[in-house]
Amino acid sequence: MSPEEILQKAIEMEREAIETYAEMKREADRETAELLDFLISQEREHIKLLNDRLKVVRLLKKE
Repeated sequence: MSPEEILQKAIEMEREAIETYAEMKREADRETAELLDFLISQEREHIKLLNDRLKVVRLLKKE
């Protein structure tokens, strides 16, 4: 796999994790829901970081 493919897969996995946590949150008590909200926010940050890396990889690929 290329670096670009790896980053795309990582982004996909982060999105799947967000979906999983969101599903879990529907049946969670308040304390657990807060934890899941935290985890969702962390996954969103990971997506931002991975997208930034992906942009760099794509720019370097053009050179």
